[in-house]
Amino acid sequence: MAPTNRRRFLKWTLGGFAALSTAAVAGGVGISLIPNVPAVAIAPWRAAGQGRDPRERALSYAALAPNPHNLQSWLIELVGEDQMRLFVDRSRLLPETDPFSRQIVIGQGCFLETLVLGAGLAGYRAEVSLFPQGSFSADGVDHRPVADIRLSAGGSADPLAAAITLRRSVKEPFDAKRPPSDGQLRALTALSTADVRVEATAAADRVARLRGLLYEGMEIETRLPRTFLESVKLMRIGSKEIAQHRDGIDIGGGMIEVLARTGIITREALADPTSSGFQTGLDLYKAMTDGTPALIWLTTPANRREDQIAAGRAYQRLALSVTQAGLALHPMSQLLQEYPEMAGAQQRLLAELGSKAPERVQMIARIGYGPTVSPAPRRDPATLIAAGPKLSMAF
Repeated sequence: MAPTNRRRFLKWTLGGFAALSTAAVAGGVGISLIPNVPAVAIAPWRAAGQGRDPRERALSYAALAPNPHNLQSWLIELVGEDQMRLFVDRSRLLPETDPFSRQIVIGQGCFLETLVLGAGLAGYRAEVSLFPQGSFSADGVDHRPVADIRLSAGGSADPLAAAITLRRSVKEPFDAKRPPSDGQLRALTALSTADVRVEATAAADRVARLRGLLYEGMEIETRLPRTFLESVKLMRIGSKEIAQHRDGIDIGGGMIEVLARTGIITREALADPTSSGFQTGLDLYKAMTDGTPALIWLTTPANRREDQIAAGRAYQRLALSVTQAGLALHPMSQLLQEYPEMAGAQQRLLAELGSKAPERVQMIARIGYGPTVSPAPRRDPATLIAAGPKLSMAF
């Protein structure tokens, strides 16, 4: 296909997806643009809880934790008969958009909370000791462990644990005409602790201002080549790549499969700011932010590594509570990223949220009623085990 015709075809095809998305938002109806994920890529969601060793069962749940860009930056060392040691997988970082690995550490907190909940489902208590060899510096992560975990018998299931395999990150427009009720938001903000404050708003004027800021942050990241290319490299285009990698940003299903096989959708095309595909991506994000009836955010007293872990643990409990309430959640924290080009817009967001140093807003997310979507791809939990005895995990 000639380049000009290729561009026209891509514009027509992807433009149709954008039009559908915009129509769905205008009509107050959810429409899923994200495909069903290949079965092998979501096998861990179905197999969670299986295994003979309690650590195996706890890890099978922990591997389903939310994490930035679906990198799954976790490594586990098995110690003795009842212990585990968690490390950051430093081959899975985001140096451009997360230069200090703040978001990566939040993802470690999500993993720990899910592991604790999973252990409870298996009838075990999980005792977590953070940074046993000292905390990471503010500049980045290193080889030292994030946490030591010891399992012991006598645990019980937390009611939230039942939602682990049901949780989804819903990257779709929500029903803009149907915000969560005041009672629902009060119940979620009541999850606040001394370590993490949870706040929310469904006030139309404030939500409109925040939606504009969130889209501005997305546009900054997308139009800045080095930050957008970081995401493009993590895109898994088509079912074959999704099944092969089982991580990253999955793009597939329907017409996307045809366009990928014919070479019309490529990383190069998606990264080209002059292409219609690039603009369509921005249009889809605009539809997503416009389809946001409410927002919820997490703030910690400071920005130590321990605060980031606490934010991750709190975010997972929030996400599970949202799931049990029948709502949808989608983190959209581009504005909180720490690189120079984002600083001005970030300050406007913090001013709108009323946040002042030394406090740190760690996450902000869209919340509302959204469509049913497939779970995100997940790697075999056994691949997270870096050293020590191997468990019989296979998903």
